[in-house]
Amino acid sequence: MFWRCPVLVERDISLRAVWTRLRIRRLCFMPSPASGPSAHANAAIYKDMYGFSISDPDSFWEYHGKRIDWIKPFARVKNTCFDSGKISIKWFEDGTTNVASNCIDRHLAKRAEQVAIIWEGDDPKESKKITYRELHEHVRRFANVLWKSNTSLNTTRIWSREMGQDDRLG
Repeated sequence: MFWRCPVLVERDISLRAVWTRLRIRRLCFMPSPASGPSAHANAAIYKDMYGFSISDPDSFWEYHGKRIDWIKPFARVKNTCFDSGKISIKWFEDGTTNVASNCIDRHLAKRAEQVAIIWEGDDPKESKKITYRELHEHVRRFANVLWKSNTSLNTTRIWSREMGQDDRLG
């Protein structure tokens, strides 16, 4: 039996109806059979990777950690402590990487004109495909804004304003 949400009683909508409407908004699109051969993973690969991650998590994350570029490579995959009052979880703590470089810059040589982000607005007619080259330009421009505002490492900046599709990427 489903109870009725007080806010929705006026409209006489049950939680089941609300949940159904929410689930309908989350559409799931299955890949076409033609995309199978070019997929980076399938059920067998997933099962192997999952088994590796469970049987030897440190080696699993070391292997995948080496897939990205490092300014200073890590020597230790993780450092954890779960003692009461001393909980600490650190990954690749002795390494140094540049996230922007790994996400964008390293793809420019081979994928500059490939779509990096598909932005979709609330209105289905409003969408934009952004290539790695365009994304790099947006990030570079925003980095210059931060640089000119004397932002340095460990400086917190809060930017607040209504954003349109072009603003969301810097």
